[in-house]
Amino acid sequence: MRHINGVFTQRINHLNKRSGHLLQGRFKSVLVEKESYLLELARYVMLNPVRAKMVRSAKDWRWSSYQATAGQAEAPEFLTVRWILSQFEPDLARAQHAYRTFVRQGERQRDLE
Repeated sequence: MRHINGVFTQRINHLNKRSGHLLQGRFKSVLVEKESYLLELARYVMLNPVRAKMVRSAKDWRWSSYQATAGQAEAPEFLTVRWILSQFEPDLARAQHAYRTFVRQGERQRDLE
């Protein structure tokens, strides 16, 4: 990311006759030590387009893995959804339902804020 960010910044700065940072502070890494925190992070990522008011619901953002994880679309070969679903239920259909509920609860929390 640092290399890509650097090349991108240099190109944009050259085109606009500017200097300095473009994306300062945008990327951040966090050590995730608990699975419960990882689930919250996964929900947070799914709800980013909702919070940005780009869509009404996580299911409407076609560029995320939500639809595949929720069982509403087939998962591409590169996407692994089993682990996150296994955190909810052993049965696939029940896990997908629980995942959809989990994300919807986050949408509702946002509405209350």
